[in-house]
Amino acid sequence: CSTWCFNTMSPEEVYTQIGSYDAFQGVEAVTHPPSFHLSVQWTDDRVEEIKKVLANNGLELSAVSPATDFLQFDEDGKNAQIHHTMAHIDLARRFGCRQLRIFAGGRVPEGRGRKEMIDAVVACLEPAAEYAADRGVVLSIENHGQFGRVYDLISAVFEAVQSPWVGMTLHTGGVERMRGDYLEMVREFAPRITHMHLNDSAPPSGGRPRQCAVGEGTLDMPAILAILDETGYDGYYNLEFGGDGSDELIRKSLAYLDQVG
Repeated sequence: CSTWCFNTMSPEEVYTQIGSYDAFQGVEAVTHPPSFHLSVQWTDDRVEEIKKVLANNGLELSAVSPATDFLQFDEDGKNAQIHHTMAHIDLARRFGCRQLRIFAGGRVPEGRGRKEMIDAVVACLEPAAEYAADRGVVLSIENHGQFGRVYDLISAVFEAVQSPWVGMTLHTGGVERMRGDYLEMVREFAPRITHMHLNDSAPPSGGRPRQCAVGEGTLDMPAILAILDETGYDGYYNLEFGGDGSDELIRKSLAYLDQVG
């Protein structure tokens, strides 16, 4: 379960809340506003405190989740993002965590061409991936954000960076917006999937995406899960919702997943 579900809680509160469901063994910790459920600035004493909170609630870190944006077109911006990513790789290691959920890029800038954007992302990703490989941490790119949910762009990034230390966080709630034949896309990406944000897709309300429990939306969730099983996915099935109503959505989703096995 992602701490984004309860993004206004303190670290102690959120890990206790997620541990209370009993079904979860792992937790993805968000490190960006408004959550800060982990921090690269924490002292060793604070890290040990949170390790104890996690252990007391039967949890281990499934992933560390920073905000990254590799769509940088000057050296200062590029270097800042590389060092930001490296700092979070080190944070993951402090907790014995092997997954860093990242964004390839956020808002697609006006006036920049396809190749220019892909090259910018790869220029940040390659040195970060080398640093991650040396430390046993996988960089797991989420299909989220304006750049990350464009099939053509994210596919090109994976094609350009073949490192086994660069994987994908499959945000299931976003696959329908990427390709109409989304099951074929999931099958294509499946060998690279190392982490998941398990959520469903519902018709927008007022022009905005609408949250719904897993199994209550439009996705063929059994088919998605079957593809992952067939390709040997062995990571966490990590529920992610945002803010108000997350408790009910988590409970409904767990009931559905228990039903479909």
